[in-house]
Amino acid sequence: MFIKLILILMFLISQAPVGCNKDVTAMSQTKARNEGTRIKAVQIKAVEKAQQEVNQQPQSPKAYLKLARTYLRNNMVEKARVTLEKLVKIEPNCIDAWILLAQMDMLKKDYNSAKEKCSKALKINPNHAMAHVVLGNIWIESRDLEKAAKYLERAIELDPSLVDAHYNLAGVYYGQKEKDKAIREYNEVIRLEPKNIEPRVKNIGIYIENADYDKAIEGINACLAINSANVALYDLMGIVLSRQGQTEKAIEWFLKSLKINPKYPLAYEHLGDVYSQKNYQKAIKYYQEAIKVEPRLGMVHYKLGTVFENQKMYDKAIEKYQTVLSMNPDFVMACNNLAYLLAEQGKDLKNALKLAEKANKLFPNRPEIMDTVGWVYYKHKDYKNAVEMLEKANKLNANNPFIQYHLGASYYHTGKKDEAKKMFEDVLKAYPDFEKKEEIKKILND
Repeated sequence: MFIKLILILMFLISQAPVGCNKDVTAMSQTKARNEGTRIKAVQIKAVEKAQQEVNQQPQSPKAYLKLARTYLRNNMVEKARVTLEKLVKIEPNCIDAWILLAQMDMLKKDYNSAKEKCSKALKINPNHAMAHVVLGNIWIESRDLEKAAKYLERAIELDPSLVDAHYNLAGVYYGQKEKDKAIREYNEVIRLEPKNIEPRVKNIGIYIENADYDKAIEGINACLAINSANVALYDLMGIVLSRQGQTEKAIEWFLKSLKINPKYPLAYEHLGDVYSQKNYQKAIKYYQEAIKVEPRLGMVHYKLGTVFENQKMYDKAIEKYQTVLSMNPDFVMACNNLAYLLAEQGKDLKNALKLAEKANKLFPNRPEIMDTVGWVYYKHKDYKNAVEMLEKANKLNANNPFIQYHLGASYYHTGKKDEAKKMFEDVLKAYPDFEKKEEIKKILND
């Protein structure tokens, strides 16, 4: 669920705020070509004008900077680099040139060169706030959050109005698990840019992680006041309400999301999640709608597989788990569930063992996966390995009736009748309505 929340937050951040007059109407091919031609002509004209200024003032740092920035705006990166390198030969103390070159190195992941160029900028002016920001960002990319925080904090001391410094420092604090500090910095961004939805969305994510749902709802409402047409905000409100146990209200918000955009797959998925707890047919319907909109949603195929499995529609469940693995062969729980179903159905036990062992390798020491491995061994009549694996699973989770049932059955077939009897009796005592009780009684009566 946390991964899905990240995807929703990323979608939210990508949306243009209300008031930007973004035209979402599809453009005809002819109009698009004409617009592309017009933009290219404007770009060429801007470059020619900037180049002319350099020709007229060949020793002017300002002219070179303008040309380099014009190149960058028009995605002519190498030409920008060449221009900046010429500039620092003419004027070695041009801080802006060193900073731009450092940022270009950072994009190429040449972090050592980027740090070197920032150091040159800071040698010229140790109190240049933007040089500290860029160096902080380089340390973020280098995964040294402590040094990143040091430079970003210094940048803010020098210039508290630097939005990017606050925003990136918040991300650093979050990475250091200092959530309160992260919220503080995101709030500074909000203070500086009240219409900026990004820091609000980041705070909402932290509030949800902290189970502070009232603040999350407050944050979502603030975002809706900025952009009432953002489909993901309605979906996110549904998620928060669902976590609060307000199922009916959550459903209303998911449906509002779909009213704005009937092609938003995550809302269908989340409706499926809600109904999977109480109405399997509706859950199936909404999961299938999500897949219809976006067939590559592996998690939805997986969830649909679990619903089919719970409904004892095993062939359909197997098909769904196979679909998931065709998209992502390392999807652990799909490996596990498919292995278990194949074993239970007595189908392709060789593949079942391969899948179960793969899941156990990818995610070791998980009792539910170890249980599957043990049960597949059992189906292979490899009772010794089954007992060994299931005993380990039972130590990790001694309250799982399936693990106990599987271990009891394995004990029985290795001649440990007393251990098997005790295990079965413990299961029936703790879970009188256990779905495998008839199988247990049959073994006990033999």
